[in-house]
Amino acid sequence: MNTTAFILGLDVGTNSVGWAMLFPGGGIVRTGVRVFEAGNEGEIDKGKDESRAVKRRQARLQRRNLWRRAWRLGRWQNFCSAR
Repeated sequence: MNTTAFILGLDVGTNSVGWAMLFPGGGIVRTGVRVFEAGNEGEIDKGKDESRAVKRRQARLQRRNLWRRAWRLGRWQNFCSAR
């Protein structure tokens, strides 16, 4: 079985990942890069962009607030019924 050691180099950025596979003594085997889309929609040039996660974040906030309100009411009812 032929086993050859390689070195894998990674360059992880905010919107891309670059990689290179090298021989230990020097020499490039392969290289590549993966560029990701921006997580925004709208007119980025004019500053009117919005994150794609805004709707999901707002829905999660509403669920949390609803749960907290129900939890507080439950605590208050338990407090009143214990008296």
